Amino acid sequence: MRRKMTIGTLGVVAVAAALVTASGSEARETRAEASGTPSATSGTERSDGVMSAAGLTPADLETALDARRAAERERVAERRADAARAAEEARARAEAKAAAQARAETEARAEARAEARAEAEAKARAEAEREARLAEITPGEQGEHVAELQERLRQLGYQVTSADGVYGAETWQGVVALQKVAGLGRDGVVGPATRKALDNGVVPVSRHGGTGIEVDLGRQVLLVVENGKVIRTFNASSGNGESYEALGARYVAHTPSGSYAVYRQVDGIRESSLDLGSLYRPKYFTGGIAVHGSPSIPAYPASHGCIRVSNAAMDWIWSWGAPIGTPVHVY
Repeated sequence: MRRKMTIGTLGVVAVAAALVTASGSEARETRAEASGTPSATSGTERSDGVMSAAGLTPADLETALDARRAAERERVAERRADAARAAEEARARAEAKAAAQARAETEARAEARAEARAEAEAKARAEAEREARLAEITPGEQGEHVAELQERLRQLGYQVTSADGVYGAETWQGVVALQKVAGLGRDGVVGPATRKALDNGVVPVSRHGGTGIEVDLGRQVLLVVENGKVIRTFNASSGNGESYEALGARYVAHTPSGSYAVYRQVDGIRESSLDLGSLYRPKYFTGGIAVHGSPSIPAYPASHGCIRVSNAAMDWIWSWGAPIGTPVHVY
């Protein structure tokens, strides 16, 4: 309402100003035509006349001019307000854009962290599954985890010909030999305790040093020693201490302890003179007692007095050497 009144007042001012201007111009033109000399008072008189004709007084004109100046100030204020609003909106848009960009960056970082966590969790699950498989490996299993077991046994010197990923009889011999050395149950199952022994690298130590063969009757293992270092460990089975009958006579299945040497060897199969079975590639070290290969090597003493190892183990001993004169220490 105020603006409408101001515009109305400005209209009056404009009309008055126009009348004053027009009257002054007309008076100057008339006098110029008449005498060619302008009158100093005629314009004023004419303006006063026009203002009087319009019903305006100098006070009205002043009021109108004040209103006009006020309207101009209002327009300036409105323009400034519009500019301020525009600046505020631009600032708000910039802040919104920056906030959106920050959110996008935060979300991207969160997504990257989530992906990293998911990858780490997947890796942990895979490792846990692998550890679960390794936690208990039993005869007959196949796979990469078995090959890893076999390779670790080979690294520690327990006899396994190849890491073929198949848990067969030879792998069982190697696992049982490890369990014997570590003082564990001799079941051939790779459980947590056996896994720990593998990880800790449990191996036997030579008692006599030098180069030769050692037989640990207490742990039922045969060691091949070279320059004081055990280079191979085999599952073995010695005399069980029981009495038995052969060819009408009574004997005790005893394996004597002591230090001996290989004095005779047969590169083939020899039948026992007491009709006790076949000896594979035997190496005799005292009387009729020999280290020889056999298809049956249990985890406990079971022989008639000889030192049984697997046929594969006996082949390795022959390939290593152990010629006549090789020391054999039994303890």
